[in-house]
Amino acid sequence: MNRVELAGILLAAPEIRDVGAPPYQSTIAEFTIITSSVRFDRRTETDVVDKSFIRCQAWEDLAGVVAGWELGAFVHVVGELTQQEITTPAGKTDRKTRVRVMAPTLVRSPARSRPVPEPTEAPAY
Repeated sequence: MNRVELAGILLAAPEIRDVGAPPYQSTIAEFTIITSSVRFDRRTETDVVDKSFIRCQAWEDLAGVVAGWELGAFVHVVGELTQQEITTPAGKTDRKTRVRVMAPTLVRSPARSRPVPEPTEAPAY
């Protein structure tokens, strides 16, 4: 079974777009999650943080679910790994690995700064 679970920070708001042509048009949301893990390096005797940037795709109804997510949100995604081979103009073959999202969850919205107070009348001195 091809199943992955990711928990991490959203790098940017999801990019929503329509692909294909009617009547076969679909909606896709693409976004990147930053995940990290900490390991102890015995040689240097320090903690090392390994960061991974994982590209994710949510299709159709799930694209609408993730559309409201914002930069810095902590998210949890369950999905499957997909690979696509692309030939560049130089003739080189690139392999792109992505996660096709099956169950997206917004765990925590990004921290917001204090709201700007509504303008009021000038103080009477």
